[in-house]
Formats: sequence, structure tokens, C-alpha cells
Amino acid sequence: MSRQLFTLNPSQPQSWTCDTWLDWVWVVILLLAALLLYTLNLGGVALRDWDEGIVAQVAREIAQPGGHWLYPTLHGAPYFNKPPWYMA
Repeated sequence: MSRQLFTLNPSQPQSWTCDTWLDWVWVVILLLAALLLYTLNLGGVALRDWDEGIVAQVAREIAQPGGHWLYPTLHGAPYFNKPPWYMA
């Protein structure tokens, strides 16, 4: 690489060269490609474990307007087995 990454004289103003703009363009392109690959077929796989559906329904009821995050419910009945936010 022929360009300098670090300048030894900090009094010189750094200018945005064509290489700098090209680097930013590549960063943006790579971020967009990563975002596309990450979101491709997102949600296409069904829930696999038997309890994932239960936890998803509890989380859905918590997220609804008027949902009780303090005491979660499953189809209107209290659900205290293992709340979705519990990490153990």
C-alpha cells in the first residue's frame, strides 16, 4: 500500500482523499451485504423445541399493549414457570 496510515507530523491537516472515500464506500457496501445475509430467510425456520412456542406466546402477551411484564400470563392464566427474561 502506497498511502500512509499514520502521519508523523500532526500539524498537517488531513484531507479526505479518493482512497478515504473509497474505503468508506467499501465499509458501507460490506455492512449492507452483512445486513442482507443476516436478514435473508429470517423467520423461515419454525420453532423447534416444545417449550419455544410457550415462551414465544408468553413474550407476545407481555409485548401487547396492557401486557403485564411483572407477572407473565399464558392465555390469560398466570405463567410463573420460567419467564422469557429469566437467565439461569
